[in-house]
Amino acid sequence: MIAISLLVVGRFSSWRRTSSAGVERWQGHSRVSIYFETDATPPQIAAVDSFLATHPELAHRRFVTRQEALARFRSYFTNVSDVVGQLDENPFPSSYECDVSQQTVQASSFHGLIGALRGMAGVEQVQYDYDWIRQLQRS
Repeated sequence: MIAISLLVVGRFSSWRRTSSAGVERWQGHSRVSIYFETDATPPQIAAVDSFLATHPELAHRRFVTRQEALARFRSYFTNVSDVVGQLDENPFPSSYECDVSQQTVQASSFHGLIGALRGMAGVEQVQYDYDWIRQLQRS
């Protein structure tokens, strides 16, 4: 949870610094991130993959391993990456990232999909960033 919090705070901080460019680049697009519990089993991960594959609006997905998540954090946040190096093990979970359109996020069925994902075995957290982008557009 600490790693996710650091990642979210760092992500927001980074977006805030480059809000104009970020808003233009992301406008009309969003990402859903499905974070797994540390002890999620391969069958649980496969079940989420199957769920995503059966929903066309979430089917464009990429699996991110724990090692990839750690490498990303270190490259994005070089000034605090030493903190992670002091831990006994990699705190970052594996995840799926799904690129979705603004229309998908605004559809009434979207919240049901997110709720279903949140209820799946092995899933710790589901986040989507469209609301953050909308707030950046307002500032």
